[in-house]
Amino acid sequence: MPASTREAAATSPSLENSTADPLSGVDTIIVIDNGAHNIRIASIPYPLPTSLFPSSSWSSIDTRTLLSSIPIEVYPNAIARTRMPHTIPSHSFPTATAPAPGTKTSIFVSSHIHSLLDDYAALHLRLPHQSGVIVDWAAQKRIWDHVLTNHLVKTEGGSGSGKKGKGKLLAGKAVVITEAYLNPEPVQSAIDLMLFEQYGTQAVWRTTSADLIGVGSDVFSPSIPPRPITPPEEVKIESTATSSSSKPPLRPARSSDATEPSLSRISFPSRPQSLLVVDLGYSFCHAIPIINSQPHTASIRRLELGGKMLTNLLKETLSFGQLDMMDESWLMSHIFARTSFVAAEVGRRVYGGRERVESELERIGAMSAGEWSYEDLLLLEKYRGRYKEKGGGKQVRLEWRLPDYGGNSRRGERERERARYGFIVDGPNPAKAGERQAKRQKLDKEEVDWDSAFIASSSSSSHTIPKKDGEEEEEEEEREDLQSLTLSSERFSILENLFNPSALSLDQKPLPELILDSITSLPASMASAGDMMWSNIVLTGGLSNAVGMKTRLEKELRPLAP
Repeated sequence: MPASTREAAATSPSLENSTADPLSGVDTIIVIDNGAHNIRIASIPYPLPTSLFPSSSWSSIDTRTLLSSIPIEVYPNAIARTRMPHTIPSHSFPTATAPAPGTKTSIFVSSHIHSLLDDYAALHLRLPHQSGVIVDWAAQKRIWDHVLTNHLVKTEGGSGSGKKGKGKLLAGKAVVITEAYLNPEPVQSAIDLMLFEQYGTQAVWRTTSADLIGVGSDVFSPSIPPRPITPPEEVKIESTATSSSSKPPLRPARSSDATEPSLSRISFPSRPQSLLVVDLGYSFCHAIPIINSQPHTASIRRLELGGKMLTNLLKETLSFGQLDMMDESWLMSHIFARTSFVAAEVGRRVYGGRERVESELERIGAMSAGEWSYEDLLLLEKYRGRYKEKGGGKQVRLEWRLPDYGGNSRRGERERERARYGFIVDGPNPAKAGERQAKRQKLDKEEVDWDSAFIASSSSSSHTIPKKDGEEEEEEEEREDLQSLTLSSERFSILENLFNPSALSLDQKPLPELILDSITSLPASMASAGDMMWSNIVLTGGLSNAVGMKTRLEKELRPLAP
């Protein structure tokens, strides 16, 4: 901790007594997931409101119930600069930090990229993170100012300038913030310094996403009972009764107020004593062993490949064969998330003449698309035009109509989304994120059917805007001149690099072997814990949402498991 931070902590009245509650005087706990691509933020009132949680149930609060009652906001962790200054429209959704309508600006911070900007052509992005670590603190400070101000205005309805509208932005608040795995100490100190000195927060807990897995979520079986937390009064009695033994006391007693129950009275849902968190993030992919709720640092393994590099690879692939998309990072990240998927397995390569190829295509056509292997998909693309009927008429390729940013006046959120990012003209059309999550909560059979519909379609489905009566021929010609991207093998070959990094000349282990190496690197004394990890693997991170990722990892890890 820096000297200035230590001095601030030492002079704080709530920290003078080591047994005092560090959350004394705190009115809100702010949780910030500070990812390299997106920032997720939520506020928890402290003490918890009795209107939602009666005082009689303080000792048995389920944090999953608490989580369902707290809205989570997502903000891009980026600053965008346009080629030309843009005029802020008057009909845009107002925010606490938005420029006045009618003014011109070329700088858009975080959520203003979504709410105020409609032209993403050649958008220049300034990212605070480099290789997963914060390096541009000026940009990160500006983004945090934007995120915290808008979030506090929404949650508290005030000016967003600290407690009771006075002082620093986070005065009287505690912060839980995530950081990078194996974060360098200078960056850790800088985070503390920023939050204490610049924002005036009262307490800070720096942690990682893996440490929070299972707390307040339903990733594990509901049959596992909640872990009871011993009240301070019982701890005091137990420590007194065992004072004559050699065992140390469980923890020092902490003062509590009968009218304001402490967080220690909340029952946190239990998670397995041993689990493995696979974080497929924007900058890297990590395998993190968790034993007794603590990460085993020496066994953390990293793959130097993430969503950012894969998006850049998609840009280069399409720019080489079709249109130059090297300056369209913001648009291509959206297309990559909407169209990419993972093959169910590697499969076997087919050799032989025409009869052998036709029989293989007939076999592939009889299967559901969610069960196709990587080699099956390559075979379909290779002989797509020659033996189209043999593959059951299914096609993986799709046509993405690029947006035309010239003078679009469409109304409505859906029309505005299509005008900014484009849309699918021909090919399988993925459902929206909300529909996808609802679908994936059903049976495995229905999940495979949804994945199959995402991967391939049996017939072309046009999504162009219907023509109006009396439409002029000039408008029809302009619509025909709009540019499109055709994505076929790019849809599944980009994510395949996670399972074959050597294809990109990366001397690193593929994702399944990375997980194996992380588990087998545990000491001999933790061998039993490592064996249990094979049954408790949690996928997290943005790339974990890719269609087919869970199925592929299960098939790849099954032969490696003991």
